[in-house]
Amino acid sequence: MRLNRWLRRLWLLNGIIFLIGGSIFTFQLVQNYFRIRPEERGPIVGDRLEKAITDSLVLQDVSLSLPRSIGISPYRFIQVIAKDYTTPIRVMKFSDLGPPPSMVRGPEYAYENNVLNGSGTYNLLFFKADGSDPHLLLDKKCFVLSADIPTERDSDQLFNVYRLIFTDTDGDGRLTRFDRSDLYCSDINGLHLRQITNDSLRIVRYTKASHDGKLYIQVKARPSDSKIPEADWQERILVYDVKSSQLAPLVSEEGVLKKVRQILWSK
Repeated sequence: MRLNRWLRRLWLLNGIIFLIGGSIFTFQLVQNYFRIRPEERGPIVGDRLEKAITDSLVLQDVSLSLPRSIGISPYRFIQVIAKDYTTPIRVMKFSDLGPPPSMVRGPEYAYENNVLNGSGTYNLLFFKADGSDPHLLLDKKCFVLSADIPTERDSDQLFNVYRLIFTDTDGDGRLTRFDRSDLYCSDINGLHLRQITNDSLRIVRYTKASHDGKLYIQVKARPSDSKIPEADWQERILVYDVKSSQLAPLVSEEGVLKKVRQILWSK
């Protein structure tokens, strides 16, 4: 009888432990399921910005990266990053902003030779190694999705390539990587920025022929019918001549393109 009593107590204790452990596990599952995805970083635009301006509030500040070299040139560049305030502050004069913004450096990542660290970059500051000739890449708000800038090992590349976003195409109130981007290029010192593609094309990928000063760009042409899925958009290969700023089809002979489609579509 005494043994049965202890066994019952042991089973009761095991049941309590199991119930508590199961409750904790269930709570963690529910918490992870309903966890809110962190908001994308990027310049705030649209109604949210307009309301802040009306209320004389500042929602974001500037954060700068450490200077990076540009090939073998005397120039360097700095990422100008949009940093959210945890609590909006009242508009201040430039003289009241206090010390310079904090210097940040995010994790390294590679994307089409992208040299940017982290996310939220909305401008690039170029200057010479001695600090002279400082100038910005852009004169208006933008999200710099990627910047293909030569390193010291890329002495043949005499130009920079960027994916830039100027319009909040998904309407979420920010310029982020989810908005439509266009391809741009500039001199390696960040001057003479010129647009390569426009909104009629979606950039898939590109490759560089640095010796020839050319970009080979794979794109998808956005159809006029918005109901056509992206998987069905027509793909093209374009070539961009950096020196002449000319964008043209890589294969100019339309008959060749028709032939390859006939081969694909025929039995």
